[in-house]
Amino acid sequence: MLIASGVEKILVCAPSNAAIDEVVTRLHNRGMVGVDLEEEKMKELFIRIGSMDYDPSPTVKPHTLDQRLIDTLNFQQLYDNQLKLGHSDTLLALVKSNSLLSPDTPAHRVGMQSLISPNLKKLKDWLKKNPSINEQRRALVQIREKIVMQGQKIKKSIEENTLAAGGDRRYQENSIVHRAKIVMTTLAMSGTERLEIAKDKFEYLIIDEACQCIEPSTLIPFSLNPHRVILVGDQKQLPATTFSENSEETKFSRSFFERLLDNGYQRFMLSIQYRMHPAIRAYPSKIFYENRI
Repeated sequence: MLIASGVEKILVCAPSNAAIDEVVTRLHNRGMVGVDLEEEKMKELFIRIGSMDYDPSPTVKPHTLDQRLIDTLNFQQLYDNQLKLGHSDTLLALVKSNSLLSPDTPAHRVGMQSLISPNLKKLKDWLKKNPSINEQRRALVQIREKIVMQGQKIKKSIEENTLAAGGDRRYQENSIVHRAKIVMTTLAMSGTERLEIAKDKFEYLIIDEACQCIEPSTLIPFSLNPHRVILVGDQKQLPATTFSENSEETKFSRSFFERLLDNGYQRFMLSIQYRMHPAIRAYPSKIFYENRI
């Protein structure tokens, strides 16, 4: 409705990838109220920004900034190299530190097999020959060396591709974010440089699940200077997760939403729910919501 009324740019945030992906999925499946556009034009209206290790669902992926860059600039090779590099780093860390990969443990063979999935049959056949502990240790060293070499080659390829196309990539990334009317990301990602192009341009900041995050994380997107802020949440439900023993005493576990309520800010309560049978709704409505649900 905000977009249909003429609002040019909205930032939508939530504490977790799951929460913000739910918003993206609903927009993908249902569209926007008052906005009637073809699918391709609708896709250009909103963008999902995630971190490098973020793994979106098939429904969300077409709307991510990384996928839009791939579609726009043929960055597939660079993207694949980055994924391979991350995989290599993970395997190397396992070889170095994971006790399950020690030849002295029963789980060693499983660990060995997980390291070289492309050559799994060859590795299984080798293990059937019952190689000695020393042979297995030597194999682990060789695997580690191959991973290191692969990682070095991929890093070099990434550097070369970045130097060749880096300028175009930054320009296109900024262009996509600039054109999008709705930008969706987690609270943590809202503070990254990918959103600097939109600083001072967001007319609305909408934070979903605003009672499930601590105040400092809620304030991250405020650095983009939004003109208006809408917090959506329920202080009667799950609070922010904290592990400090004195978080209650110091109010570290209190959300920014609750702080505003404690200081007398006006709130707007939604009184109609669509999930529960009236018989189930009656109890929480009476106990927690003064029979207003």
